[in-house]
Amino acid sequence: MNIEDLINIIIERCNISREDVYKLIEEKKRKFKFLTDEGALYLIANELGINLFVSERSKDVKIGEITSDRSYVNVVGKVLKIFQPKIFERKSGSGKVCSLILADNTGRIRLVFWNKDVEKYIESENIKEGDIIKLINAAVKENKFGDVELHVTNSTIIKINPEGIDINIPVGENVKISQLSSNMFNVTLIAKILKILPIREVQRVDGSVTKVANVIIADDTGKIRLSLWDENVEVLKKLREGETIKIINAYVRERFGEKELVLGKLGKLIPYEKDIEIKEKNLRKNIIELKDGEIAEVKGIIVDVRNYKRIPEKNLFLINVLLDDSTEVARLVFFNRVAEDLLNVPLEELLESENIDEIIEEKKQELIGKEIIVIGRCKETEYGKDITVDIFSFNIDYVKELNNLINEAKNLLNIK
Repeated sequence: MNIEDLINIIIERCNISREDVYKLIEEKKRKFKFLTDEGALYLIANELGINLFVSERSKDVKIGEITSDRSYVNVVGKVLKIFQPKIFERKSGSGKVCSLILADNTGRIRLVFWNKDVEKYIESENIKEGDIIKLINAAVKENKFGDVELHVTNSTIIKINPEGIDINIPVGENVKISQLSSNMFNVTLIAKILKILPIREVQRVDGSVTKVANVIIADDTGKIRLSLWDENVEVLKKLREGETIKIINAYVRERFGEKELVLGKLGKLIPYEKDIEIKEKNLRKNIIELKDGEIAEVKGIIVDVRNYKRIPEKNLFLINVLLDDSTEVARLVFFNRVAEDLLNVPLEELLESENIDEIIEEKKQELIGKEIIVIGRCKETEYGKDITVDIFSFNIDYVKELNNLINEAKNLLNIK
């Protein structure tokens, strides 16, 4: 890297003029005898907190290739949405944080700006929705939900609308559930609500609290889990199971190896006045009937609590449970907060406790023999069927169970 490259990096990161950089160089050379221009630039960069060892020649990666085991990446993407900056308080004083959604044809990711970079790029409107930006040396971090995101740091260089680069993002307008593919954007579809799961509160990276809800939806081609955020959760509160909805501007992502439809601030949920036919009206299935990739509700007896796995640095905990519903045995996989609810132990303790083996053994004795209803997605493996659990309940409503059996019998006999 030559001197001109070093000067350009300092100008880019500190938003100062070339003349100011030259003045700083001269000041350093007056202070330290026998100092070269290059040595002065390294001293200046260190004082300003700038990493000069940034390689623009490093290979760009696709957003879908970014994983938490990377430290820094070069990536190009299109800005889909810029969120409002927020002010937060800490012991050393207040600060600013802002994020945007960046996408290419392989995925989407959150890009986070802090403090002076919020002012430089967002509040000044140097970056706008629809812009293409190239990030050089963006920091890769994993948030508390296990999602990978990018952060702009002092060593990050941003190029806005670089010449010769265009990005085409796959869209899914008026599609069916069976046509959804990973990393599809701008998804619009019509579906029926099969199951509304409990609404919960989560904390964002900036400390604010928002609501999230999961819904199982279906059309005449299949079922999928829909994750709702922010204002769309309030819309959901007015809807009931069995109603038809229209989903506008959602996107598809993979989580724990499963596809789900996500509707955040960019999207909209509205009631749909026309009824639609769906492939399967009953979410309840016997384990023996389950097919690979199918979302279903299963009731059975816990017959064993198997191994657990935890990775504290990735905020990941899972535990396996064997369920028998009289037709077959399946392995239930409980992740993070669902595992926390199952074991009735705080997730932080499951991740950090030195006595985790004793905790699991104690909970195993409590759980074995209990009847449970779970909703999740089935995955067929060489060892049998796995069900990744979204929600469960030990409180069996036997009146509801009886009504389900009656309705199932009516459907079989074609009785209205």
